[in-house]
Amino acid sequence: MNNTMVNIDYDVKKFVADGADIDRKLQKKATVIIDKINNGEALEKSDLKRYNSPELREFLKKIFSGNCVYCEREGCDIAHYRPKGKVEEEDEKHSGYYWLSCEITNFLWVCGTCNKAKKAKFPIKGKRVFRHSENQIDQRINSKRLRQEEPLLLNPLIHSPEDHLRVNYSGGIVPVKNSEKGEKTIEVCKLDRETLIHTRKKIIDNFFGRLIKRYNTLRKY
Repeated sequence: MNNTMVNIDYDVKKFVADGADIDRKLQKKATVIIDKINNGEALEKSDLKRYNSPELREFLKKIFSGNCVYCEREGCDIAHYRPKGKVEEEDEKHSGYYWLSCEITNFLWVCGTCNKAKKAKFPIKGKRVFRHSENQIDQRINSKRLRQEEPLLLNPLIHSPEDHLRVNYSGGIVPVKNSEKGEKTIEVCKLDRETLIHTRKKIIDNFFGRLIKRYNTLRKY
């Protein structure tokens, strides 16, 4: 069966190009945040909320077809792939990816349930990045600097979800070939919750029901 995450016909270059006007505005906001850090000033909560705008919401909603990137149900909120605040992982001293709070490639469109499950989790396999770079290119999700973290949470901008996740005939979601990324994404976003299993099973049953009906109709001729 197909995967359970949204697939998009975008790579990072096209994503940034289509959102160029929004990206320019976000970069200006990011500069304010980075300047404060460089000047030894403490960040306020409001600094990490500078990203929100109707234009960004509409852009993400369009890119992800209005669906939650993780469970494919109707999405309704902007989420940060890498957390803007303190990371809920083994790195207790990591105060968050503040410099990516306004980075266009760090945004996803998600439903409230998946967003609540994910919270500020960001599991990785490699070396954690703790501080911003002065080079804008290093902020992109596909930059060499960020790739070295080896993220275990799937993102359709840089991963092909179908290589890591699949839905079985019972509506369950399982990793493809024991994919560590698939496993972690299911765990972090709780993609094996009962409501999703039930919804997937219903879709599968309806599909095969129509298929059998069509087959029986053709047999009459």
